[in-house]
Amino acid sequence: MRPRPRPGARRISYVNGEIFGLRGSADVDQLFAARDMVTLHIGSHEVMLESHARVLAAGTRTLRVLVTRGVGALERRGSVRIQVAQLLSMRPVDRDASHAVVGQLLDLSLGGCALRTRQALEVGTRVVVTTDAGCVPLQLVGEIVRVWRTGSSGWCHSGIQFDPMPARTRETINRYFAEHLRRTSSS
Repeated sequence: MRPRPRPGARRISYVNGEIFGLRGSADVDQLFAARDMVTLHIGSHEVMLESHARVLAAGTRTLRVLVTRGVGALERRGSVRIQVAQLLSMRPVDRDASHAVVGQLLDLSLGGCALRTRQALEVGTRVVVTTDAGCVPLQLVGEIVRVWRTGSSGWCHSGIQFDPMPARTRETINRYFAEHLRRTSSS
């Protein structure tokens, strides 16, 4: 059973860069006006994002806001972590693409990811992970910090901690998170 939305809750109706469109059932134009500063709390349960935003427009059931501070985590890990199921390729930093290992991305955060492969990986190996955030290809560099096996399936799981990434990459991942939350909250 889905949790019932709080009285001030809205659903994300679109994301365009740092502009979020929110749709709800209450008369938001009586609560907010253009230029008001608000704090967005996006998501629920184990994935929760927070950001400061400025109201651009308020209608009877819609609110359009501009994020003024990047989306950040309200999670004990310090980084928002979303569950995903998509293909990736990974190779050691000092090798070319012909040494790539194909795997499945299980979760993703700004700090790292979890994945599974058929090949055993070693803690301490520096790797380049290539995947996508929606339609945008990503190459993320990091170090394998944890490895484990689950049951008799033969899958090898790894936890990778990413190196600090450029602001543009962080923005791409944050937009991907917001879009992922919008899709999952409307289903």
